Amino acid sequence: MANHKSSLKRIRQEETRRLHNRYYGKTMRNAVRKLRATTDKAEAVAMYPDIKILFEKNPLCSLQPQEVVTFCQYYDILCSKVHLPSGAQKKVIDALILAFIYDMQIIIDRMIQVIPRPFNSGEYLFKNFIDLLGSSYPKNRNVSYYADRLHVTSKYLSSVCKKISGQTASKVIDHYVLKDIEYLMKHTSKTIKIISVELDFPDISFFGKYVKKHFGMAPKMLREKYREEQ
Repeated sequence: MANHKSSLKRIRQEETRRLHNRYYGKTMRNAVRKLRATTDKAEAVAMYPDIKILFEKNPLCSLQPQEVVTFCQYYDILCSKVHLPSGAQKKVIDALILAFIYDMQIIIDRMIQVIPRPFNSGEYLFKNFIDLLGSSYPKNRNVSYYADRLHVTSKYLSSVCKKISGQTASKVIDHYVLKDIEYLMKHTSKTIKIISVELDFPDISFFGKYVKKHFGMAPKMLREKYREEQ
C-alpha cells in the first residue's frame, strides 16, 4: 500500500511539473517572439524585464537527442581542459565556450521561428554600421571612418543612429570601444600601455583621459576595481 501511495504521489508530481514546464515554455517562446518582432523601441524596453524574469525562473528548453549528445560532449571536453597550464587553458576554454554559444543560438533559432520584417533604408544602414563596427578590431573611433565605408556622410550616419537607437554614431562607437577596454582590463594581464597600443590609442596619456572620461576613474584604479569584484 505504501508503495502504491508513493507511486501515485510521484505521478501527480510529474504531471504537475509537466504542465508547469509546458505552460512556461510556451509563455517564454511567445514573449521572446513578441520582443524580436516588435518595431517600437519603448515597447521593447518595457518588455525586457518580464522576459529576463521568465528566463531566470524557467531556464529550460527541450533538446533533441543529438543536441543532448553535443552538449554532453562540450561538458566532457571542458572538464578535461581545466587542468591545462593557465596560459593555454583560458584560450582553449574561451574557444569552446564560443562554439557552445553558436550551437545554443542554433537551438534558440529552431525554437523561436520569426520571419524578419523588411528593413527600410535607415534601418539597413544602421544594421550595416553595427555589423562593420562589431567586426572591426581595434575599433576606429572616428565616425567618418565608418561613414566612408558605408558611402554616406558622417552627419547622415549620426542622424540615422540617433533616430533608430537614440544615440549618435559617436556614442555607439564609444559603447563598443568601452566593451573592448572592459574585457582587456578585466580578463587579461596585459599592461595598460599594451592595451592602449592594441586598441590603437595614440599614446597612454590619451588612453588614460578616455578611460577616466567614460569610467570616471584612471585605468589603474579601474583594473583594481575589477580585481576586487572578482
